[in-house]
Amino acid sequence: IKGLGRDELGDSLRFQDNPSLQSIQGLSGVRGNLPGAVKIEGNTRLVSLGGLQNITAIGGNYGGISLQVSGNPSLVSIDALSAVCNKLPGSFVFTFNPKVSCLQGLDCIKGLGRDELGDSLRFQDNPSLQSIQGLSGVRGNLPGAVKIEGNTRLVSLGGLQNITAIGGNYGGISLQVSGNPSLVSIDALSAVCNKLPGSFVFTFNPKVSCLQGLDCIKGLGRD
Repeated sequence: IKGLGRDELGDSLRFQDNPSLQSIQGLSGVRGNLPGAVKIEGNTRLVSLGGLQNITAIGGNYGGISLQVSGNPSLVSIDALSAVCNKLPGSFVFTFNPKVSCLQGLDCIKGLGRDELGDSLRFQDNPSLQSIQGLSGVRGNLPGAVKIEGNTRLVSLGGLQNITAIGGNYGGISLQVSGNPSLVSIDALSAVCNKLPGSFVFTFNPKVSCLQGLDCIKGLGRD
């Protein structure tokens, strides 16, 4: 198989709830641009995304998602996505992947859109995630919200340092940082320099001593 189109949901590639799937290496012939979203969810034994290493661009689906990696308890690496080198038209959702420690492989992604919830970037409940530095290629304005919740070992927000503006979601939130017990600093957000259209929610981050990095935010909306 050389390439893929997209389906009525706007997805090009969807792996969901395959409890014995250990490898997707058989897709290594798929090359170039995928017009739709990539969704990898609930694959209990999947260890890596090897097989996707020749994909150079990802589109989005009609729910506004471009890339979703969720609920893969054996996954340890997403570095097979390192050839993806476009601005994603939708959101990036990374949730419930307990063994992934870093986002190496996403360095060439240039920007993000937002999904039907209004989020651009959502990290939730990734207990081994220590670094999001792999997102350092994402630059400029994010039209949706940024939500970083329940990442037990995440120490900093390094990787978000090139984001200059944040929008909001349909729940009225622009920026949420909650339940990250190892987080010590949010100063990677220092380039964000707009009036946030929604609220800023900062809860249950016991090691953060100051909010250095938010100095350029001009105002807030409400949720």
